[in-house]
Amino acid sequence: MALDGKTPAEMDGVDLKLGSNKWLNLIRLSVGDSHLTKTSKVTQI
Repeated sequence: MALDGKTPAEMDGVDLKLGSNKWLNLIRLSVGDSHLTKTSKVTQI
């Protein structure tokens, strides 16, 4: 069964509404970091 260029979650209809920065927003969602907004600066180490 092919995924037609979609992720398994997309094929299943799961939409986490992660926006354009999917990795950062997935991390924020997973840790429940509600005080961070799109305008927050991320410090790189």
